[in-house]
Amino acid sequence: MLRKKQYFLCSLLKRNISAGRSG
Repeated sequence: MLRKKQYFLCSLLKRNISAGRSG
């Protein structure tokens, strides 16, 4: 469960960074 949460957080962070870079 913890790993899933970590993966979700990492994915969200990566997506956020990608959006920030693009925007």
